[in-house]
Amino acid sequence: MYEQRVKDFISLNNLQTLGGTDTFDSKEFNGREWSAPFIQQPSVLKEFIKIIGLIDAEIKEIAIVEDSIGHLGNIHVSSLYPNMCVKRIKPSGEYEYEPWDYDEVIAWLNNKGYIDYDISWIDTPVILLTDKGKFEIDFSESSSVRMSKDCIPEKYYQSDDSIKYSYDSRKLLACLKGDIIEDVSVEECSYSAADNDFTGSWGIYLEENLQSYISKFALHLQSGRKMVFYNDYDWGGIYLLDKKGERMKIATNDLNNYLKTPIGTAYE
Repeated sequence: MYEQRVKDFISLNNLQTLGGTDTFDSKEFNGREWSAPFIQQPSVLKEFIKIIGLIDAEIKEIAIVEDSIGHLGNIHVSSLYPNMCVKRIKPSGEYEYEPWDYDEVIAWLNNKGYIDYDISWIDTPVILLTDKGKFEIDFSESSSVRMSKDCIPEKYYQSDDSIKYSYDSRKLLACLKGDIIEDVSVEECSYSAADNDFTGSWGIYLEENLQSYISKFALHLQSGRKMVFYNDYDWGGIYLLDKKGERMKIATNDLNNYLKTPIGTAYE
């Protein structure tokens, strides 16, 4: 019944897909195997979110496919570990790394104080694990949201211990556990604004005659907070707003709580 409603909605709104059937035979996640449609209109996105049952769902956990996050606020993980930033490659083929000093890095972090709760450069689906099922969301192209329910196998977003030098998505977004999604809002934009960004890496381009386009969209939570999805060129991102509508922050002296490997661990 649910699957038929989704198929009917996709057909009625002439939504494009990549022809995927959710068989997922590949070892690594392949977006072409995913059945999720491309949604480019704000009104269609809001209606689709209601049809798949995301409203009133309670968040149990949030994960990201491939379990790798390099950017949080304005701090990339490469600045937190020695031997991650290559300065140059010597004629011998050896790497020369940027100088790195633990005390200097800790002092730099303490001086920053706080950074935005903003996870950027996401290029794989975000998974909302809820009491109503698993909802998969990708917004890595301009005004092109892909979304589905219970389609992507857990094997693609299990915690991966082999990825050591990364922020941990589950820990970063654990603050939303137990909150309930009550509504969705969409920040709209014009075709020219949307077209100024990037879309089309999957061969699905922006339609030019839509009434409006998707700039950002937010999931409104029962706590008063908002989980905002946005895109930046060919990447997706998420930031959190508090009850006052202000950006939530993370104390930089707490970063070890959100990393898979402690600051200063030698990069291997």
